[in-house]
Amino acid sequence: LSATDKPDEALQALESALAIRRKLADANPSVTQFQSNLAESHNNIGVLLSATDKPAEALRAYESARTIFQKLADANPSVTQFQSDLARSHNNIGLLLRETGKPAEALQALESALAIQRKLADANPSVTQFQSDLAESHNNIGVLLSNTDKPDEALQAYETALAIRRKLAAANPSVTQFQSDLARSHNNIGLLLSETGKPAEALRAYESTLAIQRKLAREHPESPDFASELGGTLNNIAIIDLDAKRFGAARDRLREAITQQKQALAANPRHPQYRQFLTNHLRNMIQAARGLGDSESVAEAERELARLRETQALDARLSAIVKGDQQPKGNAERLALAQRAYDKAWHATAARLWGEALATDPKLADDRRAGHRYNAACAAALAAAGNGKDDPAPNDAAKTKLRAQALAWLNAELAVRTKLVASGPPQAKEFIAQTLRHWQEDADLAGIRDEKESAKLPDAQRAAFKKLWKDVDALLTTLQAGK
Repeated sequence: LSATDKPDEALQALESALAIRRKLADANPSVTQFQSNLAESHNNIGVLLSATDKPAEALRAYESARTIFQKLADANPSVTQFQSDLARSHNNIGLLLRETGKPAEALQALESALAIQRKLADANPSVTQFQSDLAESHNNIGVLLSNTDKPDEALQAYETALAIRRKLAAANPSVTQFQSDLARSHNNIGLLLSETGKPAEALRAYESTLAIQRKLAREHPESPDFASELGGTLNNIAIIDLDAKRFGAARDRLREAITQQKQALAANPRHPQYRQFLTNHLRNMIQAARGLGDSESVAEAERELARLRETQALDARLSAIVKGDQQPKGNAERLALAQRAYDKAWHATAARLWGEALATDPKLADDRRAGHRYNAACAAALAAAGNGKDDPAPNDAAKTKLRAQALAWLNAELAVRTKLVASGPPQAKEFIAQTLRHWQEDADLAGIRDEKESAKLPDAQRAAFKKLWKDVDALLTTLQAGK
């Protein structure tokens, strides 16, 4: 529920778990697993409250978890899990205090975590998780020191983290997390050196980051995070180029950064960091293009920024409409929202919005270039095939209805084209043939067209779609015979 933007319901579920675990722990104080589970519930609530901008409540939850983990660790000093959990609690508290402007208290908490993790790592050198956690503690302290104008101490913390991560990555080359963490350490050092007026040294750190991130992005094209992180590093290098007035080099870096960030955003359109990174890349591209006198690239980047702002506004409206808090203001907005829902794979929502627009203004179906009715059919087919990300997902009854809508819309589209073949201008026939061939290949319609998928449909709908595709074949045969 937390991951699907339902924090209130998530909190209710977590508090229900907490209530049960509290009873178990109170009734069985000697059962360490019950105590540990209770602490974990407090911790999970803290994570959610922190993410929903309730730092005071989050801190109380984290401190409740820490109190329990401290007792467990003190009573069971040989149980490494309890020690690790206690360090995690200190770390969570430190990060929260850092974000809420309490650096001295944050440093104390982070150093408490570091002390525990150093003991664990020293006593268990073969446990990679302990080594990784130790590096993360050094890194977190480095961020805090950097934010509080202590660059030399921050650099020392970052370099300690880097040394640990370099060993982990070298010893475990197939573990992508270790490679990614190593890249992040190089990047943090690059940021610090850049901010303290050492661009040449920063560039070397960024180049080390880039080499790792390129490999990760190439080997894991399914990961939007790797694409986004690569784009971020390219942007950081471009900033150094811009400061040095190397506008051509900056533009080339930013073109690649924009491509990577768009790839990440396409995979997760709601990710705020991907959006912000893309905004940053486009703004820097404008600066680079202006430095080169490239007015065309300036205009294109400005158009992209405008589209991004429009998309953000559409996303906010779409979410409100899906929740039932608002209604579309008219068909123009319905059509824009339908396309945005389709792009986000909210296919049932897209079909509903396109359907409402077509019902409100049937003449929209006459615009064959826009293809509103065909787009609605595609969205309905995708939703019925279970390929959407709507929440809640359509049930079986809803899927049956969606297939019926897709069938009706496609039959209406086919009827228009059949009439044009009989009485329309000759030059329209080749365009119609191209359109029908596209229908036969369009992956959106696979669930109601391909034999393997059609076999899963109820008998009546399977027969109806079989007839549709037979009619499509027949019209194509007529067109080919008329050549």
